[in-house]
Amino acid sequence: MLALEILKNEPERVKHSGNLPGMRLRIQKTGIDTGLSHTPIIPLYIRDNIKTLTLTKMLLDEGVFINPVVSPAVSKDNTLIRFSLMQPILKNRSTQPLKNLNG
Repeated sequence: MLALEILKNEPERVKHSGNLPGMRLRIQKTGIDTGLSHTPIIPLYIRDNIKTLTLTKMLLDEGVFINPVVSPAVSKDNTLIRFSLMQPILKNRSTQPLKNLNG
C-alpha cells in the first residue's frame, strides 16, 4: 500500500516510466534478445555462460548493477542477465558494452 501512496503523491514517477520502451529498443537494436517482458526488469538473453559473465563484468565496470543468470540455474543455451531499469540510469546510459559483445 505504501507504494501506491508514493505513486499518488509523486506522479512524476509514473511519467518517467515512459522512457523504458526507448531503452528496451536501444538494447534490441544491438541484437540482444529481450524476450517478451514489458516491465522495468528486462531479460537480456545471451545464451552462453561465458558471454553472459563477460557482459556482466563489462556493464558492472560501466557502473550498471545487473544480475547474471547462468547454468545450472538455467540451461546453458538460456543464460541471461536481469537488467533492472530505474530512472537514474535511463538518462545518458550507453549501450556500448552490448554492442561490443555482438561484434
